[in-house]
Amino acid sequence: MKISEVHFYHGWGFDANLWKGWIRQASFSRYHLYDRGYTGNPLDSQDFRDDSEIRILVSHSFGLHFIPEDVIRQADLVVILGGFDHFHPEGDRASHKKLSRMINRFSEMPLTVMADFYTNCMYPEKRVISSPGKLNLDLLGDDLRLLNFSRLKTADVLKDKPVLLFHGRDDIIVPAAQSAVLHSLLPGSRLIEFSRAGHMIPVTHRDLIYRNMPDTAYPVRIQL
Repeated sequence: MKISEVHFYHGWGFDANLWKGWIRQASFSRYHLYDRGYTGNPLDSQDFRDDSEIRILVSHSFGLHFIPEDVIRQADLVVILGGFDHFHPEGDRASHKKLSRMINRFSEMPLTVMADFYTNCMYPEKRVISSPGKLNLDLLGDDLRLLNFSRLKTADVLKDKPVLLFHGRDDIIVPAAQSAVLHSLLPGSRLIEFSRAGHMIPVTHRDLIYRNMPDTAYPVRIQL
């Protein structure tokens, strides 16, 4: 059995606990959980270990933008869940206005904004999720503003990688068209969309995503 290593990057509003179900289920040899620090002490990115034979990155939403370029260069496969090159679709003024309203509301009533965000993440399912812990509101506010202008700087590096893109067609946080844009930018990518699925596919569609990922016994040079 080859030694596999998987690194996980969560998105805005969540923490490393997003991946607990993955850790219980998966058959990879090693893993590292990046944590931005929204609910406690941050965990920085790490390089893959030299003796790891299969190196996989998994990111959700804004988490894709937190992966250092040198770590992406080390990976054999990049798995992107509900991701985007730029949060605002090209020419979509309504998206800018919507985020501006959210930023303004966050400065006045941050906990209400977070509660609404978690509800919208679960759409179209009626399950309720709550805050993953005590929130670092300053950092959340800073990163919410960062969404306005953050653009994926590692797209050129990803062009040379096998990339799996997964998106929920009913995602009201990041429209599914955003993964289609990434797909067009990345010649080595494969796009899989889930019907009746929203933004929380790392939780709601974990089994389906895992079944569509190459087995960890695959050779180092993964072909999609």
